[in-house]
Amino acid sequence: MGSPPQDTGGCSAPRAAPGLFRSGSGDGKEAGVDAGVTTERPGTRRARTWQAWVLVALELFVAYQAVTGGLGLIADTWGLPAEWLVRTPFTTWVGPGWVLILLVGVPHVLAATPVVAMPRRPRLGILAGFLAGISLLVWIAVQLAVLQLYFFLQSVIAVIGLVEIGLAHWWRRRLDRAPVAAPHE
Repeated sequence: MGSPPQDTGGCSAPRAAPGLFRSGSGDGKEAGVDAGVTTERPGTRRARTWQAWVLVALELFVAYQAVTGGLGLIADTWGLPAEWLVRTPFTTWVGPGWVLILLVGVPHVLAATPVVAMPRRPRLGILAGFLAGISLLVWIAVQLAVLQLYFFLQSVIAVIGLVEIGLAHWWRRRLDRAPVAAPHE
C-alpha cells in the first residue's frame, strides 16, 4: 500500500525539506526558502515570470479583439466602405474578417498556449511571443501597403506587437539568468 496522503494546506507544491536547495549561511533566506514555506525546485518557478503572464494576457487580449473584430467585419457591423477594398482580392468585408481571425486571432491563442499548458517548456512560450509580436507588425505593414489607408488603431496595434516582442525578450533574459533546476531523480 502507499503512504497516507499528507495535508499540504491546500497547496499542490511540495514542501522543501530542511536544508534542501539551500546554500550560504543557512538562515533559510537563500534560494527563496524560508523554514516551513512551500516552495518549488530552483528554476521551475522562474520559468513563468511576470513577463510571461503579461505576455499571455496581451496575447489573449489581441486574440479576443481579432476574433470580435473579424466577426464584426463578417457581419458588417461597422459599415466600412467597400471602396477601401479596391486594391485587395475582396469585394466585401467577409474575407478580411476571416483573414483577421485566422491570421491574427488563432495564432495569438496558440502563442499563449505554451505558457499556460507547458510550464516546463518556457522557451517555446518565448518563441511564440516573439512570433506573435512579429505577426502583428507584419499584419499592420501589409494592411498599410495594401489598403493605403491610415487609422490610429494601426499604430496602437504596432505598439502592442512591439510590446509582445519586448516582453518575450525580457522573459528570455530573465530565464537565461535564472539558476537551472536539478533534474528529477
